[in-house]
Amino acid sequence: MVADRGLIPRELQRFYDLVNSTRAEGVVVLSGDRHIGAIYKEEGGREYSVGGVDEGPFRLPYPITEVTASSFTHTWAGNGGEDEAGPNRLGPLIHVNNFAIMSFDWERAEITARIHKAEKTQMQREADQGTVLQSATIPIGELRGADW
Repeated sequence: MVADRGLIPRELQRFYDLVNSTRAEGVVVLSGDRHIGAIYKEEGGREYSVGGVDEGPFRLPYPITEVTASSFTHTWAGNGGEDEAGPNRLGPLIHVNNFAIMSFDWERAEITARIHKAEKTQMQREADQGTVLQSATIPIGELRGADW
């Protein structure tokens, strides 16, 4: 889920186990306070091994999307301009102030996550405030285990 799962292996294991053991449906993770924006997706139906945890592998019952959005004040510039590794990230890291909006379309049975620009660019163009920087559509029907 997070960019570097190795930082929290036991917590990640507990999260995967909780989703499985409770048969929790509709899980979409919203996070922040990383001073970047990004959308991540862990595919369901396959096994994961989490570094630093002897138990496992774990199996996610369905794809789980994480939307992380922050901050309004300042962003993380990276390590010398390099992006962090993120094999489950759906696009590049967002290094400008941002916010996310989640939209629920019950008729189409989908959730749309959008990360928006929160400030003017250095050129001070009013038009790009609120611009969608990244988006992902999540079919609601895919947010449950196949055998549930």
